[in-house]
Amino acid sequence: MLIGKNTVIEQRLYNKTFCPTFHEIKITRAELEKILVKLVVSETNKNKILLALSEYLTNLVKHAQPQANEVTVSVKLERHCLFFSVCDDGGNFSGLHCSPTKHPAPIFAESGMGVDIIFHLFPLLKYNRVKGLNVFEIDLLHREKQQGNVIAVIDDEAIQREILTSYLSSDYCVVTYKDGQEFLANLSGNKFDLVICDVQMPIIDGLTVKSSLLNDPLMSQIPFIFLTGNKDPKMEICASELGIDNYLIKPISKEKLLIAIERVFVRNRQLNQLSTQVINDALKPNVLNDNEHYLLTLKTHSPEVGGGDFVVQKSLHDKTFIILADVMGHDVTSKLFAHSFDGYIKGLMTKPKEICLANIFTLLSNRVFNDPLLSRMLLTCIGVELNDDHINIVSSGHASPMLLNKAGIHELDVVGRLPGICDQTSYTTRRMSLKPGERLLLFTDGFFDWVKNTEQKVAFKNVIMEISNDPSMPTLEQVSAQIYVAFETFCDQPDDDMTFIILEKK
Repeated sequence: MLIGKNTVIEQRLYNKTFCPTFHEIKITRAELEKILVKLVVSETNKNKILLALSEYLTNLVKHAQPQANEVTVSVKLERHCLFFSVCDDGGNFSGLHCSPTKHPAPIFAESGMGVDIIFHLFPLLKYNRVKGLNVFEIDLLHREKQQGNVIAVIDDEAIQREILTSYLSSDYCVVTYKDGQEFLANLSGNKFDLVICDVQMPIIDGLTVKSSLLNDPLMSQIPFIFLTGNKDPKMEICASELGIDNYLIKPISKEKLLIAIERVFVRNRQLNQLSTQVINDALKPNVLNDNEHYLLTLKTHSPEVGGGDFVVQKSLHDKTFIILADVMGHDVTSKLFAHSFDGYIKGLMTKPKEICLANIFTLLSNRVFNDPLLSRMLLTCIGVELNDDHINIVSSGHASPMLLNKAGIHELDVVGRLPGICDQTSYTTRRMSLKPGERLLLFTDGFFDWVKNTEQKVAFKNVIMEISNDPSMPTLEQVSAQIYVAFETFCDQPDDDMTFIILEKK
C-alpha cells in the first residue's frame, strides 16, 4: 500500500476473527481487558470500552437477523488515540447510522438491545454498512499529556484533604483518597509521581500502604511522604525503615510542604537520570553489519523519560535474525522490563538448532501470558530473517515496516497480536525480496509518534524519500545518518525512545 498524504502511522495491536457465540465473546473480552491493562488505560475508560464492546457483540448473537457467521474485532493505536472496531456479516441494526456527530440515542423495538447504553458511553461512535458488512467503531484518547506531576493524597480526615488540595492544586494535579483501602483499590490504571499519606487511618494504615507499594514492582519506586500528627520517634523509625522520602508533622505550612515536595522531585530526578544512563548504556540497541547478502544500519535516540527499545541479533549458518522490540512506557521501569525481555529472547534464540521467528514469537507470547508481572507490560516486536534471496518478517503488535523505493514509501501488510493476550498465540510469516534500489525500514513507534499534524508527517516522509533517493549519498550509512538528522530537526523534544533499522541488498 502506497502511503498517501493523510495516512496515519498505526500499530495494529489486536485482530481476531471468530464465529460469534457467548463463549467467544467472553474470551475476547478477557483478551481486550489484557490490552487495556497493558496500555494503563484508567479503570473508568477500561470499563466503558469493555461494556460497550461486550454489549455490541452480545447483540450480534441475540438480535442480528440474519445471524452473523463471522465477526472481526480489531484494536489500533494511532499516535495518542485507540481505535476499536467490530466488523460482521450479519443483518444490520436499522436504528444506527454512520454520522460521526453527537446525536441522541435511538429507541429500538427489541427489548434486550441495550444499544442506547453504548450511545451514552460513546456518543461519537460510528456505525456503517460497507460492502455487505457492518462496521462499528469507537475511539478513545490515550496517553493524553498531563499538566504537571500527579500527587496522591491519602488522609481519613476530609478537612485535611481539602487543605492539602488547596495547597497543591495550583502547581500539581491532586487526587485524594479517604483511606488506604480506597487508594490501593484504585491503583490499577493510575500513575502517580508522589504519594502523601497519613499514618494512622482505619482499615488500612499508612505503613501498610507503603509496604503494599514496596511489594509491587511497578509501584515500589514511587516517591513517598508521610504527613502525620504522630510525633512518636519510634513511629518515625518504623516509617523510615520502609524507605520513605520524608516524615512530616501536622500541621504544616504551605511553604514548608511545597519545599519538601520539590526536594523529593529533584532527588528523584537525579536518581532516575543516573539509573537511566546506566541502563541505556547496557541496552543501547545495535546491529552487527556482518551479513554477506545485506547491508544494515541502525540509529537510536533515548531521552531520559523514554521507554525501552532493544535489539536482539543472531547469526546461524547463512541466515541472520534480527528482532526489534519496544516496551511501552516513559520511565526507568520500562527500561528494566526491556532488560528482562531482552535476556529472555536471547535465551530462546540459543536453544533451538533451527530458529523459526514465528515459533520464537509464540514462545515469547506464552511466557508473557503466564507471567503475572510481564503480562502487565506492553511489548511490541518485529523480527526479520535474512536469507540470501528473500526476507521473512514476523510482527507482534508492532508498527508495520516500510519499503522505500523510487515510487514512494510503501507500508507492508505485516501484522500479529500483542504478546501475552491469549494462550498459544500463533504468528504468520510474510516473505518478501528486496530488489536493487529498494530498502526496508523497521522502526519503533517513537519514529513517528511525535508528529503534531498531517502536514508535519507528510513533510518528514518526503524528506526521508529525498534522502533515500539522493545520488550524492551512495552509502546506506550516509542515508541513515541523514534520516537521523532529519528526525532530530523535525522532533524538537522527543519524549519516547526511537530506533530505526534500514536494510538493503548488496
